[in-house]
Amino acid sequence: MAYNPEATRYKIVPANAKDYVKSLTVPQQRGVVELVAASIRADFPERTEDERMEFEAQAQRVRHNPNNAVGGLLLRRRQAYRNTHHVLAIRGDEVVAHLPVADNASSKRGGVKGFAEMQGKLHFKELGGKDWIGHRYFWLGYAAMSPDIRDRLMNESTDEVNELDVMVSLGGLGHDYRQPVSTYPWTEENPWKAAVAGMGLNQDLEYGEDIRAFGATADPVHQEHWTADPYRTVEEIIFAKNGAEEAIGRARNQLA
Repeated sequence: MAYNPEATRYKIVPANAKDYVKSLTVPQQRGVVELVAASIRADFPERTEDERMEFEAQAQRVRHNPNNAVGGLLLRRRQAYRNTHHVLAIRGDEVVAHLPVADNASSKRGGVKGFAEMQGKLHFKELGGKDWIGHRYFWLGYAAMSPDIRDRLMNESTDEVNELDVMVSLGGLGHDYRQPVSTYPWTEENPWKAAVAGMGLNQDLEYGEDIRAFGATADPVHQEHWTADPYRTVEEIIFAKNGAEEAIGRARNQLA
């Protein structure tokens, strides 16, 4: 099914549980859970059902507050997140894509000093003469998407605008164009990697890590690191795609 901007509407929802529940209908909340589960099955068909359920449980923790999942099975240690939102694409009554976004900072130091450094990066554009914006990442989380979107990302040109392009652009509203962009796909997440490659992100080959995302006793999975700097370049690449200006303009007007 081709992307039809006229048939797709979007929502940006705060991640905290109270606003999340208020902003989405019960079927939409259920739709997010089901879509994430289906995407995990599609990305990791060789994993057991128990392993996938462990991953889903961890993904739910990330969904509502990634800070609660730092150092767990999915998110690395010494990370902090702020301004977390969910971007949803909805076709009819069906949630067809879901993407968490946030500001993200990290520190090589532990303890109080590391915490203070991360908070400085998240809350200040500059402090003590140091530019913090360049260390505050526009983070893109686990992208769940319907089978038709997955198929298009794998088999069609990324010169054409797609739902994920629109969602990243919408998720960037309120973020600083000088921020770098970061996402941590698993090696098996080929549709999402195709999507971000089409937005100008590149893999940082020195920053990959094997993580036991499916449980402490399960075989590890490799987590990659893809980045672009600054976010302005990502937005420019997205807007240069065929149909992007109309699709994103329509989506922004629909949000207003």
